[in-house]
Amino acid sequence: MGKPGTLGRRATSRRSASTAGSGEAPEDKRLEIVDISFLDGTGNERQVFRVGEPWTVRLRYRSSGVTKAPVFTLAVARNDGLQVCRCDTRSSRLSIPSVEGGGELFYRVKELPLMEGTYFVSASSPGHTDGIPRDSRDRPAAFKVRQVESGERYGLVSLAGRWDWKPDAGPPPARWLSNLPAGPEGGRERTPDLGQRWGTGEVRVVNVSFVDATGTLRRVFEVGEPWMVRLRYQADREVENPVFGLAVHRSDGVHICGPNSYFGGLTIPRIGGQGEVLYTVDSLPLMEGEYYLSISAHDRADKVMYDYHDRAYPFRVCHVDQADGNGIVSLDGHWALAVGDRS
Repeated sequence: MGKPGTLGRRATSRRSASTAGSGEAPEDKRLEIVDISFLDGTGNERQVFRVGEPWTVRLRYRSSGVTKAPVFTLAVARNDGLQVCRCDTRSSRLSIPSVEGGGELFYRVKELPLMEGTYFVSASSPGHTDGIPRDSRDRPAAFKVRQVESGERYGLVSLAGRWDWKPDAGPPPARWLSNLPAGPEGGRERTPDLGQRWGTGEVRVVNVSFVDATGTLRRVFEVGEPWMVRLRYQADREVENPVFGLAVHRSDGVHICGPNSYFGGLTIPRIGGQGEVLYTVDSLPLMEGEYYLSISAHDRADKVMYDYHDRAYPFRVCHVDQADGNGIVSLDGHWALAVGDRS
């Protein structure tokens, strides 16, 4: 990939007039992507968006003749080169029999899950059968994501989850402890290994579980499924204004997200004894892979760590529908084609 484009400037096709004498094969100019731009929920062009906003990528293309069964691809990367996602029209089941002349293609995302940062979008239109690129952006279009006033603060992805608190929850039902698989990925009240846990102990997280929409404990989820993390805590004395947090890392060490109850808008004035804190995600946006969950309990000023379990709880996400291609995040977008001359 070439050097990233300048923010606020559309990426446009810039091809050399001739490849004669270069030793390179002539380019296939039948189908070209001539412009990439970004639209908000009202259809206005923008380069800066907020976490959770509607976000649309508009591709303008031109075909000098009839191009049969084209497949368009989008790739989103962070400014450090990390590939966030890659999706195409074929995997998303948008069948395009042929294109001729000019037109527009839209990839619409209802709620942008990316965290604050600068990102680049590249697009291509490879052949459907022969796989030879007909056009490939050498300079991606740039956009920025800004943080909203409240919500998650750290990582790559906003899971857009909800925090809940259940004080004085009492002892857990037996099924909470029996449904976890035995072995290295589970067991009853899995305890972090030595070196994975530290803290003052004023608040202790004594049980961590992953729960699906039916209340069943699991460690394997599908992309887009509801996903809940349930923390049981024990405080031997009264502790004021505690904050509970999560961190998700991919198996290769990439930090995915780091929500906590304070940023999520949940106020816990004080705790004592046993209770539960729950973090619920309606649609898990993580792509297929192995992940590790860390959990924490600390004071509101984040100066005293009561309990921290570092990457102690593995879980897996699997793909059933390949609509979002590959990468880290499922944007859960939808493709739409607008045919017509866009000179």
